[in-house]
Amino acid sequence: MTRSTQHRRNSLVAAVLAGSLCTLTLSGCGFQLRGVGEGSGPIVQHLQLNIQSDTPQNQLARELRQRLETAGVSIDDSANLELNVGTPSYDESQIGYGGSGGNQERNIALRVPYSVQRMSDGAYVIDGQVVQVNGTYNTSTSQLLQRDQEREQLQRRLSREAASQLVERLRAISASSNAQESAASTSTAQ
Repeated sequence: MTRSTQHRRNSLVAAVLAGSLCTLTLSGCGFQLRGVGEGSGPIVQHLQLNIQSDTPQNQLARELRQRLETAGVSIDDSANLELNVGTPSYDESQIGYGGSGGNQERNIALRVPYSVQRMSDGAYVIDGQVVQVNGTYNTSTSQLLQRDQEREQLQRRLSREAASQLVERLRAISASSNAQESAASTSTAQ
């Protein structure tokens, strides 16, 4: 191998390593390219929203509205798609018990039924699905107030996660319907 060939190979390896290092550094600090990663991609612009038990106390309803607004979706009664969100249910269970101190590990599962319906013909784009998120917290039988606070914090976190998952599922619907529309327009043009 000649000296110039070795030099080019070393330069190429150095360039690849430098590019990889830059990518890792930027991704480590939270940088994302536009159109890549969470919160990117197409999403419906207008949406009807039908939430069961839609009261000011419904944390999930508040979180979902906020996430939709952040994603650029306007809630509009004349929109072609409707997101139907059923009543969220929290199921709590004990996972483990830690002996004489009464320490417990508890699990909460939040289940949110939903469907997406096309208003023009009443057809379901997504029929009868469920978003489920889980979380655990530790408590003690001697600290009841702290247990209630831990439970409420976990329920708020689970509501945020469920709202995020619902928005991402809407994003997936939008992406697939855009792909179908693009394929249909391509086949019509040919």
